[in-house]
Amino acid sequence: EDESTPQNKAIRWIVCDDSISVQLLENQDPVSGNLPKQKHGFRLGGDAGEAQVIRRYILAVFSYSTSKVSPWNDSLNFLSPDLHECNWHKNYTRGNFPFGDFDPVGVVCSIDKGELNNGEGVYNEILLNDEDHLLYNLVLNFRIDNDLNGPLPPEIGYLIACNSIGLENNIRLTGSLPQTMGNMTSLFSMALILNGPDFGGELPSSLFQLKNLT
Repeated sequence: EDESTPQNKAIRWIVCDDSISVQLLENQDPVSGNLPKQKHGFRLGGDAGEAQVIRRYILAVFSYSTSKVSPWNDSLNFLSPDLHECNWHKNYTRGNFPFGDFDPVGVVCSIDKGELNNGEGVYNEILLNDEDHLLYNLVLNFRIDNDLNGPLPPEIGYLIACNSIGLENNIRLTGSLPQTMGNMTSLFSMALILNGPDFGGELPSSLFQLKNLT
């Protein structure tokens, strides 16, 4: 078995290096086999510990797959073993829809705008973990030149909490969009701009089954 694949690298990271996943796995219930629950989790995917391990695995595969030739310019906190995956981003200041001048790049998690009862838009309620609130949305925002290189892995299609993807100015991305993205039933926005000649191609037919995607 090829240990150099993004999938095998991600599995090794989960079971050997990722403190959060290792703690969940080591505290598996000996009777039911279930992992400890998350604090609140996501609206889609629930609060099961298994859901968090899977989510971290998917994001790890994404990181390894898109650093095929060389590391990203900025790691954006990806693969930080002690940080909740919602903290895997860095804050930039520039005008960029939908965040405005405040533009977090990486994994961005938010709650429903009614959760805090302040009437502000959902994108003002960015959280770094699920300690106090149920998380509603997950955004993959890579609308900067961060030198992502390599293909999007099929595992990205199982990131069911993701409702928006932005990839911009990463000219060394390669390959087509995975057919598995048809599983992303919450996806309503996808921006793929100036990512180079070897990326994209024909859209997978599964995307046309996503009723919320505009």
